[in-house]
Amino acid sequence: MPNPECRQLEVRGQVQGVGFRPFVFRLAQRLDLKGEVYNQSSGVAITVQGSTLSLDQFVKELRQEAPGVTQEISVQIGSVMQRHGFQIAPSRSNPGVASALLADQGICADCWREFHDPKDRRYRYAFIGCTRCGPRFSICERLPYDRANTSWKAFPLCEQCIKEHGDPADRRFHAVGLCCPQCGPRLFNPQGASAEGALAQACHTLVEGGIVAIKGSSGFHLMVDAGNAAAVQRLRQRKRRRKPLALLAPSMAWIKTHASVNAIEEAALRSCAAPIVLLESDSLEAELLAPKLGLLGVMLPYNGIQLALQERLKRPLVVTSANESGAPLIFENQQALSRLNEIADTFLLHDLSLVRGLDDPVQRCMADRAVTLRLGRGLAPQIHTLDAPGSSLGCGAHLKNSLALHDGHTLVAGPYIGDLDGAPTRQRYRAAKRELPEFFRMPIDEEITDLHPDYASTIDADYRSHAVPHHVAHAMAAWLEHRPAPPFTVLAWDGIGLGPDGSIWGGECLVFDAELHWHRLGSIRRFRLPPGEAISRYPGKIARALIGEQNIGATMDCSSMGRLIEGMAALAGLRDINRFEAQAAMEWEALAARACAATPMDLSLTDGDLDWRPLLELISDKSLDLGARARGFHMALARAAIRQCALGPDKRVLLSGGVFQNRLLVELLALEARSKGMTLYLPHKVPPNDGGVALGQCTARAMRVQPAERVA
Repeated sequence: MPNPECRQLEVRGQVQGVGFRPFVFRLAQRLDLKGEVYNQSSGVAITVQGSTLSLDQFVKELRQEAPGVTQEISVQIGSVMQRHGFQIAPSRSNPGVASALLADQGICADCWREFHDPKDRRYRYAFIGCTRCGPRFSICERLPYDRANTSWKAFPLCEQCIKEHGDPADRRFHAVGLCCPQCGPRLFNPQGASAEGALAQACHTLVEGGIVAIKGSSGFHLMVDAGNAAAVQRLRQRKRRRKPLALLAPSMAWIKTHASVNAIEEAALRSCAAPIVLLESDSLEAELLAPKLGLLGVMLPYNGIQLALQERLKRPLVVTSANESGAPLIFENQQALSRLNEIADTFLLHDLSLVRGLDDPVQRCMADRAVTLRLGRGLAPQIHTLDAPGSSLGCGAHLKNSLALHDGHTLVAGPYIGDLDGAPTRQRYRAAKRELPEFFRMPIDEEITDLHPDYASTIDADYRSHAVPHHVAHAMAAWLEHRPAPPFTVLAWDGIGLGPDGSIWGGECLVFDAELHWHRLGSIRRFRLPPGEAISRYPGKIARALIGEQNIGATMDCSSMGRLIEGMAALAGLRDINRFEAQAAMEWEALAARACAATPMDLSLTDGDLDWRPLLELISDKSLDLGARARGFHMALARAAIRQCALGPDKRVLLSGGVFQNRLLVELLALEARSKGMTLYLPHKVPPNDGGVALGQCTARAMRVQPAERVA
């Protein structure tokens, strides 16, 4: 028999909490290899000994078939030692970036089947899970991702679970969240009812039209019966919420009956992230939860608690994050009982402690792609590779804030935090700035901020800060995902962001050269933005400013595409006041999407800028159909934008900015680009809105992005 060889492997990526070590164990046993595997802060370490043929096969199958997301596998020759078999060894800490934790996972197909099987010992157990599913980031105190470092340590395993934990053939072999009804967490309510009694009380309250605060796997939700209009209205009043509401559907069959679902949307709904997916719908539920938008935000049950509710109710439930108006998500029992007592009629609690609250993720399908609109539970933390020197913390924007960390070759996107208007969310933001670098063990050399001096994320920045223009951050967030070789063009369209020239930007066409130096190829014709911090609430004032009918006093020049779109919608007669963010723009899109015809109209290009003045007469003509005007506007905007991009040096165009949450506009742009032989890069993992700004800030700093010339 030939002398054995030894190989030492280090695996980086999202390889903890996904059954990676059990996979390695079974693979090594099958190939008759000796050694060990263990978690470390930066990923997983493996030592294997055996024949050259078996070792080669081991590395091949590890690269091709291992669960999780492997970003890098390094292999070195090691020293042969006396070993007995192969084992999963205790975890160890090591220097370097801790980027191995996978986001929370929705219930897998095997656990779903066991949950519904009366013969299974976890039948209807609310905390069912395995190596492939269950909470991760929400219950992890520190890395490596081991039971002792999570909330699960409070629940000693029973004999049956111990047996499963040690059985290589079992799906729960070395599962961190292993538990069962005998040894795991339990549901209860403030009145002391047991799991069955607490569930029964919650279901009764929902059926009777009440509001229930329910602790899930990553925070509290407020739920009501979606078929009870009075209950939905009561929830809106108590929570003081005007925004659209999402829905927890009982099944995929129900969703297909009440909304339009394509293959990409169905795949997103069934994915392990289990996001809220925005679907086109003309159902009664859509009109109740998102009036005039033609959309229904839907998700499927992603944990045993939600399955337990739907097993009993079999009806759609309105689901929204449990928090006070303007405050972050609540995830602790006592905090919920004290702060939600005037909103909820009853509570459904459990005794598994959550380390952090995570909002639900949101996606929307555009141009055959699932676009992430919110990096929440299941999608964050998100890990990217970016080989560049230095380390930084991206502070993000003021709205839809999130954080990002870069160190050496790893870039981590943190979860959605929220708008930094209120003190509670700013407090949560400051805590995240302390906790995220510590959790991932990433040292921070400097903080990267927005140019706007009044953003809370800028005000709270460390003295070691560097500012990146808002729309350059948007552009580099788009580049991070697709990495096109320069030169390339970026359309960065959003509401408002401070430009390097001190004016308000938001409709930018930027070109990046071979050194990633950028210049402004064009924008939109500037207009005077009426004064006031809350101007986004008043599209009617913007409309009057566009046609010059209002003496608006002290103003700032503005090239905001978001404000232009809402001003045009108001000019058409849609609405003068937004009751929630971007309401006019969303209703304008919905009208355009449903329209059977389009009013012919065109924007012109003046010195490279999109000139909106030719649209004013047609947009304001009330004798023309409102929907036709809306569709004509969207089509004209897409045509003009592609003409503008064609002025650049390359035929590759990236999209970034909150305006590109508009599905109709994105798909019209994609069609127009295709007809002109141009390639359009759409967002997918990284949100196009301000939720991607922190990633873009870190990327811009790491890649040493700078203006190619002085910006006028």
